Amino acid sequence: MTGTDRQSSAVADLLAHALAIEQEACARYRELAEQMDVHNNPATAKFFRRMVRLEGMHTDRILAQAANCRLPTLAPWEYGWSDPEAPETADFADVHHLLTPTQALHLALHNERRAHDYFQAIASTATDADIRDLARELAADERQHMEWLAHELKDADTHPEPPRTDMDPPLAQE
Repeated sequence: MTGTDRQSSAVADLLAHALAIEQEACARYRELAEQMDVHNNPATAKFFRRMVRLEGMHTDRILAQAANCRLPTLAPWEYGWSDPEAPETADFADVHHLLTPTQALHLALHNERRAHDYFQAIASTATDADIRDLARELAADERQHMEWLAHELKDADTHPEPPRTDMDPPLAQE
């Protein structure tokens, strides 16, 4: 394998990781929107659908970048995550049926920060200029998402949500 082949292979690997991050985020936000619909929480469902669209646009951009690459097919355990899930995947444990849009914003901001930190760590340790540049670009995309969410949070702080009450709380079945 030549140096150029290794370079393009490493770029393809990074793009495959970026694509997996965005696809996992889309899938999870879609699931969370559906969960909020089931629990009659339309405002939070609407927020998660906005996140699906945002992550979908990012997925499309990565696919366009990867158009001239042959992306590797990786098994779930072959990804370089530090956790079992991709960095931008929302944890179901952080979600409950009374989740407010503001709480969902905080959750999404946390996920975007994790994705940013993932790509920033690659950029700061990469010895190859192409990898470093691509990782910086991907980190900048995540930073842009973080800025959008921070702006949304500021707006949410000026228009506080009334607390939600549960007229029919879930019961544990024995």
